[in-house]
Amino acid sequence: QRWRKFGVDLVAGGGTGLTEALLLHPLDTIKTRLQLQNAKQSNSGVIGTIVSMIRNEGVLSFYKGIVPVTCGIVPKVTLRFFAFERVSDLLRGNSQSPLSIPRVILAGLLTGTIEAVCVVTPMELIKIRLQGQKSAARNSQNSGVFGTVRTIIREDGILGLYRGLVPTAIRQAGTQGVKFPMYTITASTLRKISPYDSVIIDFISGAMANVVAVTANTPIDVIKTRMQASSSSTIDSNLNTTTGGAKRSVAFDKIVLELWREQGFRSFFKGLLPRLIRLVPGGALQFGLYSQIKKWLS
Repeated sequence: QRWRKFGVDLVAGGGTGLTEALLLHPLDTIKTRLQLQNAKQSNSGVIGTIVSMIRNEGVLSFYKGIVPVTCGIVPKVTLRFFAFERVSDLLRGNSQSPLSIPRVILAGLLTGTIEAVCVVTPMELIKIRLQGQKSAARNSQNSGVFGTVRTIIREDGILGLYRGLVPTAIRQAGTQGVKFPMYTITASTLRKISPYDSVIIDFISGAMANVVAVTANTPIDVIKTRMQASSSSTIDSNLNTTTGGAKRSVAFDKIVLELWREQGFRSFFKGLLPRLIRLVPGGALQFGLYSQIKKWLS
């Protein structure tokens, strides 16, 4: 029974993640480009970024980074729901009653940390490097998934794949720590007052949960994106220290300072609109499609 449940979780999570990636990845690419823009480029906006990408790089540029995302999102979504359910079982103990909201928050925080360490950090690092590549770099031997991985390992070693782990873990823990309780509260409330069936409620609740979670974690996502987009050589040229730990610490402080100098408080919310456009339907798909696939398989 346990292995059958794991198989159901695997198929449901994998199918949900794959569908989400294929449908919504272009919006994630636009979001990344906006977050990587400096002060001189900041006025291009969403429409300007889209037009520039189509004119200079073609329509397929919106799917840059899709390979690591597709390879990573299946285990990510599967791990997310599987870890949440396992942590919830541990917190619930022998009780059959639903988890209290504080325990749902704790389960979400632990789930986000687990997925950040196991999947999200290296996957997003490769994705961001690929999405940040301009058309001039297309034919470079350092382009593409394998070329990007080789460059990262050559410059920073195998641990270079975990650049930005701390802000990624903070973002993922915070996101899941908000998303799961928000989904639980919204779904519970809607089921008491709404005539809609449970599938629609799952979609609506997932979308609402992501509105709150995405807005709250955008500042740390902007910082994380800048950290992961920079190579070791870029950081070295701006620092007077040579120790790895100091590099990461100073780089974090430097990025925060640069963002503040660019546009002040607004800089920490770069890419919020495409993030919401990308992740709100993503949240709806994750919770709605996941629950529906599990019902079909069960």
